[in-house]
Amino acid sequence: MSLNNSAIYRSLSDPHKRFVLKIISGFSQAQAYVEVFGNASNMSQPAIYKAASRMANTPKIRKILEREREAKSSRLEEAATKTTEALIAMATCDAGDVLDSNGKPRPINQLPEPLRTAVTKIVVSGDNYTYELGGKLKSMELLGKMTNLWKENQPVLMPISIAERDEKLIDIFTKALERNVPCPPGQTNRPSPFEDDE
Repeated sequence: MSLNNSAIYRSLSDPHKRFVLKIISGFSQAQAYVEVFGNASNMSQPAIYKAASRMANTPKIRKILEREREAKSSRLEEAATKTTEALIAMATCDAGDVLDSNGKPRPINQLPEPLRTAVTKIVVSGDNYTYELGGKLKSMELLGKMTNLWKENQPVLMPISIAERDEKLIDIFTKALERNVPCPPGQTNRPSPFEDDE
């Protein structure tokens, strides 16, 4: 939600609005305070920190900043998810799906969704299409590093236990692979690629 659509933000004084915007744009509380209130030059550093902290923790400003932090966290999580999905698509895509039944490259809008995600370059010449796909090995390497797949004693980039990591990794790859596993005749559900044969 835009700050201008927030009743709480609109109720702030102009200096307080500028203070909030400075913090949201990346300034520390103390830096934002000095930027907005130029008379801070006569204040000691501890006094600036105290005044800035007191202002940032007033009920209205604190609520606005908490909402912005939550929104930023959500955006970062969404971006991380999309990045992971793109890497999985590059690592698991079947290049053969680029071709139609006649062995000719399909138009981009006819490619399966995971394969479209893996396309990094398109060259169109008349009715001919040339696609460049993301590198499988590099994508696998990045996914392995991200999930600490290769070494048990390697620092984990995600703060989770080994068991949680393995469960999360299987879930991620299952969802990605299921998008590419065709349904058997007469069935509506795709088989799990991790399901044991009976």
